[in-house]
Order: sequence, then C-alpha cells, then structure tokens
Amino acid sequence: MAASEDTRQSAAVYLQLIVHRFETDPVLQSRVLAGVGLSPGDLEEPGAEILYTQLLRLFENMRGLFGAGWFLDFPDLWRTPHGPLFVACMSAPSVDAGIDVVTRYMPAYYANLRYTPIRTPGQLALRVTTATPLSEDMSR
Repeated sequence: MAASEDTRQSAAVYLQLIVHRFETDPVLQSRVLAGVGLSPGDLEEPGAEILYTQLLRLFENMRGLFGAGWFLDFPDLWRTPHGPLFVACMSAPSVDAGIDVVTRYMPAYYANLRYTPIRTPGQLALRVTTATPLSEDMSR
C-alpha cells in the first residue's frame, strides 16, 4: 500500500456505528476495537476521521468475532442516512443516477475504496474494490 493511501483520513461513520452498536457490552466493544488504536471516546466528534488501516482492522475484528458474513447479521448498521451522500442519492432522478452519485462521491469519503457500477439489461450492481489487495477472507 502506498504511504499516501496509508495515511489518508476517511470518515469514521461506520466505525462509530459499529462501536455504538456494542456500547451495552463493554467487553465485546473492546474486542471489536482491539488493535484499532481508538477508544469509544475518540469517536464522539461528529466529523471524526480514521485511517484506512484502522477501518480494515475493525473489519478484521468483526470477521473474527462474527464470521465472514458479519455485515449481513447487523443490517441496522447500514440503514443510517449518511449526510450529503444520502441526500444526493435520494434526490437523484433514478436509481441508476443515484449509483452514479455514489461512484463519484465515495472516493472522497473513503479514499481507498473504488466503486464501479456494473450495468446489464435489467440489472444494476455496484462493485466495491480496494486500492490495495486484501486477504482472501477480507475480500469476500
């Protein structure tokens, strides 16, 4: 990973959501944050930012605790509107246009993730890749 990608800051929104999801269980919350280098108090600022490596460590912890499909077991983490991106997506004239908004905006929001719309007749998908290779487990 290039040094400039390693040190670029990203919004801490998902990390904040995950940490708050487990606030009633401090032991589990500390296991979720193990090795991330942050405490729940560090994430209280609305505009908090984290390093890409911290986000990856959090995802590795979640996978270790809950398995590879952990994100499917916690749909409450993905239902929260995310400020300007949510407004821009919902204001787009179509789902297709909303996906275009996401692909243009997300690299500024999460610098190390790449979003590519995949369009086929009757289907639209959003492929998410990273600027650097992930382990086989992390890429699932």
